[in-house]
Amino acid sequence: MADKAIIIEGPDGSGKTQLATDLCEEFSREYRRPPAEALSSTTGPADWLPEWWNGQLALNPSALARGVYDRCFYISDPIYQQAQANRPLLIEGKALARGLANLWTVEPIIVFCLPPFEVQLANVKQSGRERLDGVDDKDLEKINNAYWAYSELWFQALGGDVMRYDYTEANAWSNLLANLG
Repeated sequence: MADKAIIIEGPDGSGKTQLATDLCEEFSREYRRPPAEALSSTTGPADWLPEWWNGQLALNPSALARGVYDRCFYISDPIYQQAQANRPLLIEGKALARGLANLWTVEPIIVFCLPPFEVQLANVKQSGRERLDGVDDKDLEKINNAYWAYSELWFQALGGDVMRYDYTEANAWSNLLANLG
């Protein structure tokens, strides 16, 4: 596996956290996610989350490459912002573009978790799981569609360092490991 940061992306309920922790165990890497107080499954991210990500992207390449990141603000926020249209913007468009450029420059491996939408929806609806305020099933489907589009855009930009992962498929784990190998 290349000595690069790994970012796990995808909609709520797609298996990101499980995949990130499994990859950390498999490759002896650090699980990295912003502090809990920066994240909210109901209201959205804290206003200082972009700063946290800017600090991560500024790490030297070997320090950055020791991590498996559970989501990236610069990929997920533009998608989720659309699902919560009344949530205030955390950064302006120019800062978002600069963050995306910085992310692109570090050439991470990005794995988009994209199991069937029905599986994601069932996971999100599990008892006791928090849901985004004001986001209904149709909005979640729009988020899913946006992730499919973003996964293709990132694949076109970074090629083989961008993969899709559907944990419901036979041999998904072994195929992913072979691609990361």
